[in-house]
Amino acid sequence: MSFMFLFTVEDEFLERDLRREQERLTTSYKKTGIWGSPAPQHMHLYHDPDDLPYDLKDQMISTAEIRSEFYGDQGRHYHIARLPEKVILVAEVKDKLIIRPLRKTILTAYSVMMVLLTMVGCFVAHYLARRTLKPLISLAEMVQYANPEKLPEKFARNYPSNEIGVLAAILEKSLERIRCFINREQKFNRDVSHDLRTPITVVSGAVEVLQKRYQLSPDTAALIHRIEVANKHMERTVETLLSLAHENNTAQLKEKIKALPIVENTILQLGHLLQNKPVEICIQGNTSSKLSVQAGVLEILLSNLLGNAFEYTESGYVSIEIKNNQLIISDTAGGMDESMRDTMFTEYSKGRDSSGFGIGLSIVKRICEHHKIDIIVEHNGKGTRIILDFNCSALPAK
Repeated sequence: MSFMFLFTVEDEFLERDLRREQERLTTSYKKTGIWGSPAPQHMHLYHDPDDLPYDLKDQMISTAEIRSEFYGDQGRHYHIARLPEKVILVAEVKDKLIIRPLRKTILTAYSVMMVLLTMVGCFVAHYLARRTLKPLISLAEMVQYANPEKLPEKFARNYPSNEIGVLAAILEKSLERIRCFINREQKFNRDVSHDLRTPITVVSGAVEVLQKRYQLSPDTAALIHRIEVANKHMERTVETLLSLAHENNTAQLKEKIKALPIVENTILQLGHLLQNKPVEICIQGNTSSKLSVQAGVLEILLSNLLGNAFEYTESGYVSIEIKNNQLIISDTAGGMDESMRDTMFTEYSKGRDSSGFGIGLSIVKRICEHHKIDIIVEHNGKGTRIILDFNCSALPAK
């Protein structure tokens, strides 16, 4: 806009001089009937268009457009005015021009100024943006790295009274509610932990007394042993479930455990579900087979998955395979209902023939997510194949 303004002003000065001379010559011609000579030396009268300078005449002939400004050869620049009797007043203004000879310099200067101003504008904008967003970034970092055990308190007053201050006040109230919730949860976990461990301890003591003081028949001894195994399983289950309520690093495992003894104990504990059923149990693995998982976690997973396999398999086999840090459980229970496949890990979701409450698989899913265990479910016409991949849980914590 500035560049065009300079051009327009320069043209206006040239056109003004031309109009003044046009009016003077026209007035003189009307009085005397004779065309006088232009006063300025750069202006000339042409009574015949053929007498015009060749570079001006060619342009006036080749264009039908009526205009008053023409560019000639070798930098010449013409402004013309048409007078009566087809007389043409021509002003050759090459020596009068100021802006046009400097247009490259002006454009270069404007370009450099534009680049510099753009850079300055970007710098100022970046500085103002950082200054404006600094409280917001500080607030975001405080919330991101907040320790759940010690959430920040009364921090809203440290922020300006604007939109960020309003956001800080809302976050402060939200964190206060979260703090109250965490306190209630911790108190609940302490109470539940105490109340559940007490009867477990009582059962364990009673079993030990029965085994040491009384001569038990083989059937009774087997039942007592079953109670003992179930009680130990319950103890580890309580500890594992309570650990899910805390944000800790138990999910990051580095050591492997022997899985076969836990698999065998779980099969013995759940063996009553296969009574009077023509079902074969196949265990593929050896005594050195290991999995990257805690013993209590593996017991809960096996208890739920094998319990379902044993309960719904009426004939055929249930296979447990341990290889490549994976546990694979397959059965011939006929497969899961299609209506259940998308919601099998949802709480209280169960099939028509289920006798449980529909929370076993949801617990399995939560444990797998908490301990970074991949669970893959494959359905076929014969039954279901579940793969527990512990390779992710074996990665070291970052």
